[in-house]
Amino acid sequence: MLPQKSDEISEHSSSGYTRVSAGDPEIEFIRRRVIMHGTEKSSTGIELHVLTLNVWCLPQPWPIGSKDRKFRLKKLAEAILKENYDIIGLQEVWIESDYLDMVDRLSGSFRFHHYFHSGFTGSGVCVFSRHPIVSTLTHRYSLNGFAHHVHRGDWFGGKVVGLVELEIGEMRVNFYTTHLHAEYDRENDLYLPHRMSQSFELSQFIRHTSSGADAVIVTGDLNMEPEDLGLRLVLSQARLLDAWRLAHPDSPGDNVSSGSISHCRGVDHGATCDRPDNCYSCKRYRENDESKRIDYILFRSGRMSASLEDCEITLNKACFSLCLCYSII
Repeated sequence: MLPQKSDEISEHSSSGYTRVSAGDPEIEFIRRRVIMHGTEKSSTGIELHVLTLNVWCLPQPWPIGSKDRKFRLKKLAEAILKENYDIIGLQEVWIESDYLDMVDRLSGSFRFHHYFHSGFTGSGVCVFSRHPIVSTLTHRYSLNGFAHHVHRGDWFGGKVVGLVELEIGEMRVNFYTTHLHAEYDRENDLYLPHRMSQSFELSQFIRHTSSGADAVIVTGDLNMEPEDLGLRLVLSQARLLDAWRLAHPDSPGDNVSSGSISHCRGVDHGATCDRPDNCYSCKRYRENDESKRIDYILFRSGRMSASLEDCEITLNKACFSLCLCYSII
């Protein structure tokens, strides 16, 4: 699916190919994947494997932009093709050439794909699917940072939530992916009102577009930790379940007091940001595990019953002193 306006039905099919370089080291990623079952009395259960990943692909030269961008995208495509994912939501694919490169590499297995256009640079949000996309819809958030904060760039991207309606056998699945405004400084969070506004709009968008869906899946980089008010608002207002917490009930969540944030952090609690095993993390994070869980897969049943089989973070350690983890805020 080539980039199009969000309200257009988009499908694209091609033979596709994958470039493999025998001499390259194996690279591993931090990403979250979930396995779900959707069942109905009159039909057979369908198992879906879902992946969400912020690929950290700022196009400017390092140190302003993302280091090893092209190489990491190549290795990401190779890693995806080795697995059995059905639906993938990616964030921070900022430029069209990077998106088309991923389309080229993945199209043999993922014939259906869509990029959600927004703002000056693009939303960075896209979806790849093995199943037909029958419709798409984009909602651009009302608050998206400040135009004069050029060094941040959130305003220029125009944060969105993107929806693709998937036809999976006899099921219609609403798959959402989004990227909310970054926090930057938790102690002096200038963008908290923006993120709260985005959280409310996200929850309302899901509520008002999912009534006819057989199942609902929401993915993305929410830039909120499990105990944050914005995440609790999304979960309650859109009636969603946190896949990680269901699979790991001992992991701290929204019942943790705001004074014990550190209890929610660490690689054992599903952290996806600032991990010590990420070679792109700054020195202090590599020496002290303050990693955070800010990337999520949320879901709920619709007209069919959806249940969780597993949710895990895989491929989070790098071989040969290289990694492709997204962890820099």
